[in-house]
Amino acid sequence: MSEYPETLRAISIINPFAWEICTGQKPLEFRSWDTQHRGLTLIHTSSSRKFEGDFTEFYPEVSKTTIASMRGAIIGFATVTDSVWREEDNAFGHRMMLPALFSKPVLCSGALNYWKPQGKQQEQQSIAFQAAWNAIQAEEFEKPHPDVIASCELDYDLELSELL
Repeated sequence: MSEYPETLRAISIINPFAWEICTGQKPLEFRSWDTQHRGLTLIHTSSSRKFEGDFTEFYPEVSKTTIASMRGAIIGFATVTDSVWREEDNAFGHRMMLPALFSKPVLCSGALNYWKPQGKQQEQQSIAFQAAWNAIQAEEFEKPHPDVIASCELDYDLELSELL
């Protein structure tokens, strides 16, 4: 397999929001800051359990074992295409398109903002980036159905993507 691209980045997101992005149910990631980052982005779940109770309430089909396996792992990817201020959310919406959920999570520690392997965790994160890139190249992921994405884009009052 080829080496992962230098431009590849990841973003750490609390679950179930990371899972919702990868399954096409959340086309925007809300942040207090704008970004110039565009391109393929790995979706990493933080170790926080703060909102994990939402899984059982809203997604009873996701087992507690699956939820635990995603904690502190790269679980999928999306392409960041834009960042727009959303007055109604009082935040920037980072547009996540062409999402997918990996067949198996790739464990690694995260970082802030859109990150690349760095610091004390650089070696471990580089190995995880390569494993995620290999999974992308081998198509070891599931893409959401276009109808799910279209419905969620409408829920967020977005223009429908031509990329579907």
